[in-house]
Amino acid sequence: MVAQSDSVAKINYMKFHHHYQPIYDLINWETCGFEVLFRSAGYDNPLNAFKDASNVSRLFELDTHSLKKAMTNYFQFMQINNGAKLYANVFPSTLLNPKFVAFIQDEHFKKILSSIVLEISETEIIEDVESLKKVISLLKKTGVQIALDDFGKGPDDIKKLIELKPDIVKLDRYFSHKIDEIEEKQELVRNIVSYCIKFNIKLILEGIETPTELAIAKVLGIQFAQGYILGKPEGLSVGGVR
Repeated sequence: MVAQSDSVAKINYMKFHHHYQPIYDLINWETCGFEVLFRSAGYDNPLNAFKDASNVSRLFELDTHSLKKAMTNYFQFMQINNGAKLYANVFPSTLLNPKFVAFIQDEHFKKILSSIVLEISETEIIEDVESLKKVISLLKKTGVQIALDDFGKGPDDIKKLIELKPDIVKLDRYFSHKIDEIEEKQELVRNIVSYCIKFNIKLILEGIETPTELAIAKVLGIQFAQGYILGKPEGLSVGGVR
């Protein structure tokens, strides 16, 4: 009970903000989106904030509060940045909450729904795939796009790719790390690129950090990418991301 009381107190008084990391179109060499990243002074690891919220049955509250704040702030920024989409992580249980569709369809967000990509978080098991498919279908009708985050990291990613039919797949940083040196990674990424082209799925390679990783990614047909060499997460300033 002491640990739970501590979690309640931390969640009640937690102040948080967001950083934004660019996603690049490597063919046109322009920013096509930003991933929003949760930050709080009370948590070195942002995931622990959501774990604490889950422990006291407030995960939906924190997840939607964070999403609302990120979307509200980003909408002002979007007017400056030519419609680059906002990529925001969301837990499967949040999507499945009966209140979520009404939350995302709020009048406040209506004008920006087509600029939102919801990344389904890998950190929570999807227990009801059929219900999630129905929610995803409803969300797509509003203009919201759906992404699978950290693809290749989870044990059932192939099943989710087939069943959920995402608009976007974000390939885990494992594949970009030393991809210029590891032939097996290159072959697998090449095959994933082919699959995504065939089924009209946008593929984003995460975690690119070196010029040679970036070069081989382009050779393999990667059009969209994210990583420190392309841009680090930063806060919003008056003129956009600093």
